[in-house]
Amino acid sequence: MAEIEDQLGVPLSEMGKMNMSMKNVIVLVWAGLIQEDKEITQEDVGEMIDLENFEEVQGKIKAFGTVQGKNE
Repeated sequence: MAEIEDQLGVPLSEMGKMNMSMKNVIVLVWAGLIQEDKEITQEDVGEMIDLENFEEVQGKIKAFGTVQGKNE
């Protein structure tokens, strides 16, 4: 998950406090997906996320950030 820190300049411990903009959501999803698909790009992820599923994706990221914060 160092990719998150590299791309957004935010420590993983601060992820739960981040603004959940479209760009941030794309970077967070991309950082998770590249563990399984090294070829996936942020552009690919951006094409997967739209206004219909943005809130759902955003909610899942916030939940992940909450869990991460408790595990530290």
